[in-house]
Amino acid sequence: TGYSLRENTIQSAQSAALRQIQVMAAHHEQVVANARLMLATLTRAREVQQFDPLGSQLLLEEMLSANPAYVALALSDAAGRIVAVSPVESFASIEGEPYFAQAMQTGRFAMGNYHLVDKSRHVLMEFAQPVIDRDGTTRGVLVASFDLSYFGKIFADFHLPEGSIFTLTDHDGLRLTRFPETEKYTWVNDLPRMVERMSGQEEEGTFLERGVDGVRRLYGFKRLN
Repeated sequence: TGYSLRENTIQSAQSAALRQIQVMAAHHEQVVANARLMLATLTRAREVQQFDPLGSQLLLEEMLSANPAYVALALSDAAGRIVAVSPVESFASIEGEPYFAQAMQTGRFAMGNYHLVDKSRHVLMEFAQPVIDRDGTTRGVLVASFDLSYFGKIFADFHLPEGSIFTLTDHDGLRLTRFPETEKYTWVNDLPRMVERMSGQEEEGTFLERGVDGVRRLYGFKRLN
C-alpha cells in the first residue's frame, strides 16, 4: 500500500508539472499568434498605408499601451529607415536586421532571434510584418518587440510551491531567461545534463535532476517550434 501511494504521488506530481509547462508553452505560442494578428491589422490602417509619420506615431503609441506584452512598436520604410516608433528610443534603424530582410523578401510575417539588451539584462525578440500596398508592392515593415520578462508575470500568477522555477532555453542550450533570479541565470549556457534530458525523441516530458543552483527538482519540459 505504501509503495502504491508513493507511485501515485509521483505520477500526480509529474502530471501537474507537465500541465504547468504546457500552459507556459501555450502562452508563448499565443504571443506569436497575437503579434501576427496585431501587425497584420496595423498594416491595413490608413496612417500606416500612407506612411504618415505623425498619424502612425499616435497609432503605435495607442497600440503599445493596449498590448503590455510588447515593449516597442516601429514602422520602417523599404530601406529600413524608421518612420514612426514607440517608445522613441527603441529603434534607430532596422536596415541590417535579418527579420527585416526576410519580411521584405518574402512578403510574409517573420520572426527575429532572441537577443540580450546589455543595459537592462532583458532578452528581446522581434516580430515583423511587411506593409504591402494595393499594387502588391512591399513598401515597408512593421515591427513588434517582445520582452521575455513577460513570462515572469505569468509565472508569478501560477502561485507555485516555494522553490519552483521556470526556464526558457534555446536550441543551442543557451538559457534565455529564468524565474526567479532572472539576472543571475539569464544568457548563460544551461547545464549539459539538463539540455541532454530535453533533447531526446520526446517533445515533452518530466525528469528529476539537480539544477544550476544545486537543488534537486522535478522538471516538466516542452519543446517549442
